[in-house]
Amino acid sequence: MRTATLVLACTLVGAAVPAVAGAQDPAGDFATGAGHVLLTDFAGTTRAGPNGENPVGSLTVTGYLDFTTTTTCFNVAGNRVVSGHRIETGPRAGEGFLSSAVDKGEPVDGKPVDAVIYSGLLPRPPVNCPSPDDPPPLSLWSTGGGPLTSGDITVVDADEQLSDTAPPARVPDLSVRLRPRALALSARVCGRPGIALLRFSVRSSWPGRARPVARSGWRDELRQGARCQVHRVTWPLGGRPGDVREYRVTLRARTTARRWSRPAQRRLYAVAPFP
Repeated sequence: MRTATLVLACTLVGAAVPAVAGAQDPAGDFATGAGHVLLTDFAGTTRAGPNGENPVGSLTVTGYLDFTTTTTCFNVAGNRVVSGHRIETGPRAGEGFLSSAVDKGEPVDGKPVDAVIYSGLLPRPPVNCPSPDDPPPLSLWSTGGGPLTSGDITVVDADEQLSDTAPPARVPDLSVRLRPRALALSARVCGRPGIALLRFSVRSSWPGRARPVARSGWRDELRQGARCQVHRVTWPLGGRPGDVREYRVTLRARTTARRWSRPAQRRLYAVAPFP
């Protein structure tokens, strides 16, 4: 139990930058934090562009745990942050570390109010951090979560400033295929290298009826490594087993320095899976 709590301390630093340097800088996303948990001291720095692109940072943990990391991904939404790292030293060098934390404000009467939602180890350093609204990946080996015992986290979510003449991103191709218990979505997004923001919505209805039976939606923030890149995501099928549904998938996307694209839409008939 103590090991899990100590690793929890590392998550706080995964999103840390010096408070004085970052507090006046609205150009990009960043967070700041430092403190002590049980036998572990932690300190580190992470900052990125306004969409989480080009993350730069490091983490040092000393005490019961001793290792350093470099930041590999960074995803900020409001006062919440998910940060991913490559462990550089120690017995787990080369593996990945992922954490999610929330900034609830300044300490009250000297007691911290911020919390870690989850933290854990991954077989490889993460390239794309999940959204703070999403659960951790299934491959995460959890090391726990909970409130800080000392210290503070400040998270800043910067807005990208786009000119009125900035062109929109494009989604020249969107395909939807049926997989066991899920829809497999493949989208070719064109814009500018950096980060791609994908905003999906799915509604299902009985065949031949316009009124939807169910609606859902989610947003993914993925690394855009080239001007045009194919991104793949999955969406679990719902409904009563054996139901035949018409699924209508709509996607809007944007990339760094590009506005939201026009909606791309596809339809697919599928049978709700049996348990």
